[in-house]
Amino acid sequence: MKSFLKRAGLLLALLSCFTARAQTINDLQIGVLLHRNGDATVIQIWDCNVYKGTEWYVPIGSTRGFGMTLKDLEVTEGDKVYESDGRHWNVNRTREEKAFRCGIVDKSDGSMELCWGVGEYGDHEYHAIYVMERAVKTLSDYDMLHLQVVSDGLSAPPEHVRVEVRTAEEGVQLDTTNTRIWGFGYEGQATFTEEGSAVFETDQALGTDDSVIVLLRFEKGLFISPSVQDRSFQDVWEQAKRGSSFQEKKEEDPVANALALIATALVMWFAFLRPLVKLFRPEKKLALGFDPKK
Repeated sequence: MKSFLKRAGLLLALLSCFTARAQTINDLQIGVLLHRNGDATVIQIWDCNVYKGTEWYVPIGSTRGFGMTLKDLEVTEGDKVYESDGRHWNVNRTREEKAFRCGIVDKSDGSMELCWGVGEYGDHEYHAIYVMERAVKTLSDYDMLHLQVVSDGLSAPPEHVRVEVRTAEEGVQLDTTNTRIWGFGYEGQATFTEEGSAVFETDQALGTDDSVIVLLRFEKGLFISPSVQDRSFQDVWEQAKRGSSFQEKKEEDPVANALALIATALVMWFAFLRPLVKLFRPEKKLALGFDPKK
């Protein structure tokens, strides 16, 4: 018995050690700064624990046909600035060779990966910044930003994600007068702040099938983007909500609500309450053998 308990204790200790060293993303903060010309400066802060691999890479979905491209990747950690390899990142180097270096990989399917060396295993807070050209799209009726900022299928889905989108123009705010916002792929919120930015935030840890997709619709005049698409926002909206559990909240009509309440009350009275009153009311049709009316 003692031998069994000893082995069980050893197994639990090993499992505890394995769990403690599991690769995790504790928190991911993303800032998207939109410029007048439609470009976006993206800032990411990764609070994570790294215990495997040689590089940290961030997949960016295919931009082929959308006119977008990424450039100017910079990565820092503390006071250490990573050396950039531009678009010539070598995935075959060792962990030691990749340490304190970063770069962009262009995939054959049109997607891209932002890469940097993980360095020593353990806790890290990576700061990455890059430019996404022509991120804002000019539509026939509105302009829009539609991005998957966190991909699904990550080996370590983030425990918490917060995305903040704002404009780079001084005095220009995003609010309900000029912008509408939707979030897809996650459980959480999509709201405006008093400072004039749009915030998308998760309420719970992401699963491997979850993602964070942001959709913003802008009134004309906020941006002048050269990336023009010959379609309306309604086309984008129908495509975006397809396959999601999103249900648009409709504006409430107080008059319609009052009429519905009255109708419900009448149905309840004639169908249920009135028959019950008749059922339990004392019988008055006969009194000592006489009709009460007489």
